[in-house]
Amino acid sequence: MVAGLYPSVLLLMGLQRQLCDGTVIYSSVGASVALPCGTNAHRSCSAVLWRFREMFMFDDDLVQDGKVTDIKTNRARRLRVGPDCSLLISNLTSEDGGQYTCQDGAISPSTSLQLLNITVTPNTGLIARTTVSLNCYLSVATGLVFCNHTGISFRWVSENGAELWGNRYKISHLSACHSTMAVELTRTDHNKHWRCQLIEGKEVKTTQSYVTKLIDGVEEVFASVGGSVTLPCTDIATPGAGEIFQWSVGEKTLITQIQEDHVTSSDENDATTLADRKIQGFIMKPDSSLLIKSVTPAHSGYYQCSQLNGSGLIFTHRRILFHTLEADYALPVIVSCVLLLILLLCVAVMGTCWKRKHKTHTESAYANFRVEKNMALYEECGEPACRTDPEKRNLEGEQSEAISTVYVLQSAVNQE
Repeated sequence: MVAGLYPSVLLLMGLQRQLCDGTVIYSSVGASVALPCGTNAHRSCSAVLWRFREMFMFDDDLVQDGKVTDIKTNRARRLRVGPDCSLLISNLTSEDGGQYTCQDGAISPSTSLQLLNITVTPNTGLIARTTVSLNCYLSVATGLVFCNHTGISFRWVSENGAELWGNRYKISHLSACHSTMAVELTRTDHNKHWRCQLIEGKEVKTTQSYVTKLIDGVEEVFASVGGSVTLPCTDIATPGAGEIFQWSVGEKTLITQIQEDHVTSSDENDATTLADRKIQGFIMKPDSSLLIKSVTPAHSGYYQCSQLNGSGLIFTHRRILFHTLEADYALPVIVSCVLLLILLLCVAVMGTCWKRKHKTHTESAYANFRVEKNMALYEECGEPACRTDPEKRNLEGEQSEAISTVYVLQSAVNQE
């Protein structure tokens, strides 16, 4: 068994050594790339030969004498030789990863094309509360790259580029070239783009994304109050003649459209019902999208676009949860709150300063006073009598004690 593995180990080690030679270019499945040839720009590309080495070391001539000769028609349509003799590859697939060499009489340094890809498990039949595992990895010729890279890392980000973090996302890095993220889907994750970035140093070299499709999913759309918004229905430019489309809000029909030379008919009863609710301003376009001309808070809700036949619903194209943003009203409130907070802070600081100043002034005013017993009251009591009549002192109790402890403040200045 070990002897059987030995040739495979040598094969993998040879491939790893080849991929480490020359230039490494990172790209993503579905993107386009230009592989440099290194030929002098002033020379003709008519003698250029581009050769591709697959995973198991079988060479494939892609370009001969400056012309694409690849017999694989699915790849040949995506190849082109650039003015500088570079090899241009469009709509990259995982099979395009590997080692490329350009020859023009002298062998140029080889180029390793490594592709960023995402696979998802499971990838079909997704519904809310399903946990999916997204694997982001570098690949070469449909296989995982032999990862001996330094200085690269992976990062998962949202559609707007914000890094994903928190208890919802379980992210682990199996190697510098392979990262996985597990996430429990919600209904609003429908048509959501999950992005994986490959970073070298501090530079994002390439990005790959995956879109989740949920059977029971809804899309979220946001629009500001006072503006306009268009809610899409189908992915085609113009529905066919005779096709019937219908928009509904909640469980109420909003508008129905029959495509006949771009003539639109609406359900007047439903339109009247909506008019009573004071949320007018809907227009259904020829492509079946729904235009809301002037957005109000009353327009927020759950919208659904469906395609109908003679007997009823046959397909739901879109489920949209529409949110309205009252940015014009929120801004003054935020500004007022900030100003009020600043005012309260100023009052608190001024109060603290006044207390400190008042305390300092009081201590300074009493610094020149000393405490003495009132000698007249003390002599009236008579020290000998108080000393020789303890019973009387005990009977008088608090009164004699009060008299003997009366203090006055006498200014030291006045005393002198």
